[in-house]
Amino acid sequence: MKIPENYTQWHEHMDANTCIIWDQYGYWQENGTHFVAKPPDWFTSEEIKKAENFAARVVTPEMRIIFEVSEDGEHGEWATVDDANKIVYFHSRVKAKNPKSYMRDLHTTHCHLYVGIIEALIVYQKTGISCLPDWNTDKIDSYGYKDGKKYRIPRVKEVLANQ
Repeated sequence: MKIPENYTQWHEHMDANTCIIWDQYGYWQENGTHFVAKPPDWFTSEEIKKAENFAARVVTPEMRIIFEVSEDGEHGEWATVDDANKIVYFHSRVKAKNPKSYMRDLHTTHCHLYVGIIEALIVYQKTGISCLPDWNTDKIDSYGYKDGKKYRIPRVKEVLANQ
């Protein structure tokens, strides 16, 4: 299976939206009855700069699946790629009774997650407002804590509705 060589791996960019959100709203992690307002050690000004640079250049994704099925029909290798941003989002091998169908189902799920994050980054790029993907409905992720205040983090649709 041939994956484009000049594409970057998603793991190089996967924390970009998180960095931008934490920079704008602060870090917040609820832990039972209390919260932690100190972010992890990897959250640095250098990571924020990398995230902002990435957000500045993303465009609407063009997703596709690349896959191969073995001769025995029970194994497959697949990758979800974004041709517009030159990113390999996910690459894996599977064993299944119908690997082609299984890989396509996984690809659909992964596209939904990835595209939501890229949409949030594009909203930030155009508005300066960081936000969560619409698919993120986790209440724990909905708040930031900065300068002694708790902030609610909006979703993509909320930001766009107010523009």
